[in-house]
Amino acid sequence: LATGLVSQTIAQEKPSGALILVDQQGTVQFLDGQGAPVKNDSIGVGKILPVDHTAVTGQGGKIIFLLSNGTLVTLTENTKMKVRTFKQQPFDPAGKKIKDLTGEPSQSKVEIDLDMGSLVVKTKKLNRLSSFDIHSPNGTAGIRGTEFQLQSNPGADMQLDVTESTVAFTPPGGG
Repeated sequence: LATGLVSQTIAQEKPSGALILVDQQGTVQFLDGQGAPVKNDSIGVGKILPVDHTAVTGQGGKIIFLLSNGTLVTLTENTKMKVRTFKQQPFDPAGKKIKDLTGEPSQSKVEIDLDMGSLVVKTKKLNRLSSFDIHSPNGTAGIRGTEFQLQSNPGADMQLDVTESTVAFTPPGGG
């Protein structure tokens, strides 16, 4: 299902990427760019979360997104994540499945705001001109093709666990 949706999205030849909702469990909510709740039927499994929209999980909630660059993002319970930017150069999927790719299919720029909670991210090897940044109140994580988990609790602590490759972390204000 997800592979077909990615192919359909890319076939539209727009320079924007797509966050496709693959699964949701428990308490979840979606907010539009102004922070207003979105109707449950407009964003659901198999549909795309638009840029500037926010996904929120409550107690026992979980959301899994597949990005058209091959990245898998899982929001665990009590997480709030906003899609700031997702641009991706068009590409021809040529019948390939996401699971068969070793690297992303085309150059992309992804920026996510993690207001609170935890994300588990597994990316394909990024193109050298691509960027994938996760902004949180505790700093910014720059991803270069890896598997990691980032947990941020405003005013408290932050935890970054890297399984593979490299993640650069910059605290607020640089340094």
